[in-house]
Amino acid sequence: MSTSTAQSNNLVTKDLEHYISIGLTSKYDGEGIKVHGRSKCKIVIVLDISGSMSAPMSYSNHKSKMEVAKSVMKSMLEKIKDDDYYSLVVFDDCAEIIQPLMKYSEIERDMLELQISKINNRGGTNFELGFKKAYEIL
Repeated sequence: MSTSTAQSNNLVTKDLEHYISIGLTSKYDGEGIKVHGRSKCKIVIVLDISGSMSAPMSYSNHKSKMEVAKSVMKSMLEKIKDDDYYSLVVFDDCAEIIQPLMKYSEIERDMLELQISKINNRGGTNFELGFKKAYEIL
């Protein structure tokens, strides 16, 4: 573990602010993951499905943000291990659990991919609802 401290004046209030940085190391750092393997994970994807997700990504041959997000999620499914846990939450102006948190080996993967394919953008954007729902799951 490493630590460092700093202080500076806030640019707006001119108050003196104090900061601390804590660096942690793990047996999984660097080459360690090759030696020890990856730990089990609880993965909760929180996906913005608001109307703005229909906008094109500037570097993706005019694919929408939603198309790119769904593609990334599907490719990520190939990396999840059977003893990991997985959940999917979507939000716009409300939050919805698409996949409850379950052990990945117990999830019907074809159905999950179909659910991901059917996600469409809609509504406004309320980040707070999406993240609260994910927090409840964990």
